[in-house]
Amino acid sequence: MQSTADRRRDFERRVERAEHQLQASPQRYLLRVALMAGLGYGVIWGLIGLSLLLFLACVVLMFVAPAFIGFLLASKIIFLLPILAWVLFRALSVPFDRPSGALVTARQAPVLFEELDRLSRHLKLPRLHEVILTPEFNAGIMQIPRLGVLGWPRNVLMLGMPMLLALSPDQMRAILAHEAGHLARNHARFGNWIYRVRMSWYRVMTGFDRMEGWAISVFRKFFDWYTPAFDALSFPLARQNEFEADAVGADYASPQALAEALVATEVLADWSSSDYWQPLIDRASRESEPEAHAFSKLEAFFHEERPEQARVDTIVERQMRLPTDYADTHPSLSDRLAAVRHRPRFAGRQGDSAAVGWLGDFLPPALDILDRLWVEENAVPWQESFERAEAARKELERLGATMSDDPKLSELLKKAQLTEVAVAPEAALALYEQVLARAPDQPVANLALGRLLVDADATRAIDHLGRVSEHAIYGFDACLTLQDLYRREGQNAEVAVWQDKTDQAYDRFQQAQFERTVLLESDTLQAPRGLGRDQLDDIADQLKAIGGIKHAFIAEKWVSSAPDVPVYVISITPRGLLPKPNSWAEQVVAEMNVDLDFLLIPRMGQLKSQARRIEREGLRLF
Repeated sequence: MQSTADRRRDFERRVERAEHQLQASPQRYLLRVALMAGLGYGVIWGLIGLSLLLFLACVVLMFVAPAFIGFLLASKIIFLLPILAWVLFRALSVPFDRPSGALVTARQAPVLFEELDRLSRHLKLPRLHEVILTPEFNAGIMQIPRLGVLGWPRNVLMLGMPMLLALSPDQMRAILAHEAGHLARNHARFGNWIYRVRMSWYRVMTGFDRMEGWAISVFRKFFDWYTPAFDALSFPLARQNEFEADAVGADYASPQALAEALVATEVLADWSSSDYWQPLIDRASRESEPEAHAFSKLEAFFHEERPEQARVDTIVERQMRLPTDYADTHPSLSDRLAAVRHRPRFAGRQGDSAAVGWLGDFLPPALDILDRLWVEENAVPWQESFERAEAARKELERLGATMSDDPKLSELLKKAQLTEVAVAPEAALALYEQVLARAPDQPVANLALGRLLVDADATRAIDHLGRVSEHAIYGFDACLTLQDLYRREGQNAEVAVWQDKTDQAYDRFQQAQFERTVLLESDTLQAPRGLGRDQLDDIADQLKAIGGIKHAFIAEKWVSSAPDVPVYVISITPRGLLPKPNSWAEQVVAEMNVDLDFLLIPRMGQLKSQARRIEREGLRLF
């Protein structure tokens, strides 16, 4: 099986070959992309036709040769063929969800639609059926097929309200022309076709996930070859489309307007994310209800605040250092500015925003709609964050009441983690440092401290993250954070080094996760080490409180990946004579609040032998 690094390098080599093909012969390249997409659809349609023909042949055979009826019913072929055809047909109907936001009409925002009419006439655009104001700092055009597989698209323009609030009308006009350029040159239609082919095959394989047999294995082999090959082949086309759309934006609005819009988008999106959205989201740990006027207050933020010049310079320099890579079809900012022959320049908005100028009287009701949508979409995660913080505050209080002046290392680490959630990340810094003063290689503390220091002290962050980068469980997060840190610093050689290390860490993490989430007959079990009487009693009390459990035992599973983070297995025997549903164990796990890696094995059905092993090798909880 290929490693993650090998798959990535193979993908990059394929993209490089496709880029050369596009440069050498654009027409032949486009034909190859179309044929490859056609192959994806053709295989699915061919299999649908074949399965239906075989089904009809079986039906005919039942009437012509009744002796075959028993065989057809026993082998279930006559039932499986129409199911196969249905799974394949459904895969072709890739859903395009209508974006959420505030629908705006020409009557509500006449100035905006006059702008769109001028743009449409200039570029000879097909009709825009809907304009939706969305909550993202972005803009785009989506083509939603009315008839699913048969097409007939509705063109939907998405205008991000944060972008409208941040940019001037001239800057937004350039962005609008860029997005319209995709539609004018049919990028959206061809891109959506490519997307549908890719998603169709993902849906096919999802539908076959639990099926086995030689036919399914053939599908999987084709899928494993086709998906990366098609993704790589179509990648240069998607990137070229971005340059072409930029050229349309520069021609319509002016190269300077487009360049300023690109720079302003990077600066203001980054600044508003850290200075407006992050403080707002942080309030979830202290307030039980989400902010009711998030977008209305965002308008005031962009109207009243401006980023400091030093902050602007930092963001622009960082973005200009980022290279164009194979992680995203969008070119880098430096390449996009070079294409329109402009240097980076941040032009702060002087007058009204595009939102004020184009939406007019509809701006307040549009903000109200987005405020309500934001509350609806964030109410549950906000409440969950608040409840986690409340639980952490209570646990921190209990820990403080029982912890001695010379606490155990585990207690000190727990206090740091609870403080980070219950109080503030900055308040936990000193506690994590105390943990590392006693145990310099403690992985959880190194990872936490490294993350917290990324912006404040990159040198120390690199040191702490490097210490945990080889860890089977925490190494992937550490490597990913380091890779992002070096990317932001513009150290591209280090980015390449840590990309390889991140890939390796991901493979180790996947292997560790498998080992830690499955109990095999060959696994070694032993009595749990490192669990105090208080912890064992807490687990027992929780299981008793859940109810319906007659006996419970606990053992420790030996693991080769990250043995410093133990894995425990708990067996439970249900009360009563009536069998429990298969979901019973999942319900028990959901109700438990245990800060351990553990597997729960119910003593029933095929798992009885595993439960007996836990009883033999482990400790009885009750």
